[in-house]
Amino acid sequence: NKKSNSEKEEASLETTSPERLDYLSQNEDYFVRLRVARNNNTSPETLSQLAKDESIFIQRSVAINPHTPDNTLRQFVFKKIFLKEVAGNRNTSEETLR
Repeated sequence: NKKSNSEKEEASLETTSPERLDYLSQNEDYFVRLRVARNNNTSPETLSQLAKDESIFIQRSVAINPHTPDNTLRQFVFKKIFLKEVAGNRNTSEETLR
């Protein structure tokens, strides 16, 4: 549908505000949430929420996003998932890497 396509596009744009991305992160459309998780403009708070998404692909995108906070990345390590992605994320602390 048209609305869904425009929201997918909006979720992909680097010019979309963090506030709007937060709103879009609650969309029921998987592809909208996935694009929010991949967007470099998404706030750390929104990424922390998306880390709990039911989709493993959205969670993985959060693990890769360079704006995901270390405490969220550490949760993936505790669950023993996305270790390679977390290790490659510039926000991962030395403590989390250990």
